[in-house]
Amino acid sequence: MEQPHLIPIDARNYELAHDYKIDGKVIKAGTVSDLASIPFWLWGLFGLRPDGLYRRASFGHDIRIRKLKKLYAGKIPKKLKKPIDKIFLKEMLEDGVKPWKAKLMYRSVRLFGRWY
Repeated sequence: MEQPHLIPIDARNYELAHDYKIDGKVIKAGTVSDLASIPFWLWGLFGLRPDGLYRRASFGHDIRIRKLKKLYAGKIPKKLKKPIDKIFLKEMLEDGVKPWKAKLMYRSVRLFGRWY
C-alpha cells in the first residue's frame, strides 16, 4: 500500500504533502498528524521512530480517531476504538513492520491511547 507523503513541521508533527485516501475518503494536503506518539527516548531503544514503516497505519489511526472524537464529543466508546486499533495493527503488518514491533505498538495504543 502507498505510504502518505508527510513533511516534518516541528519536533512532533507532520503535514500531509499531497491529498491521500483513507477508507475511500480523500484527506486533504495540509492535514497535520503526530503519527505514532512515541517518546523520544524510545526511538533508539526499540528502533521506533514516528515516521517509520508504520507511517500509513499511524496516519490512518489518527484520522479515524479524530473522526470518532468529533462524533462523540471527545469521549470515544471503547467498543468503537478497539476496531480502529486493530486496523492499525493490520496495516502495520501489511506494510512490512516486523510482527514484534507491530504488536508492541498495538499494545501501546491499547494501553496509552486513551490519553490522546
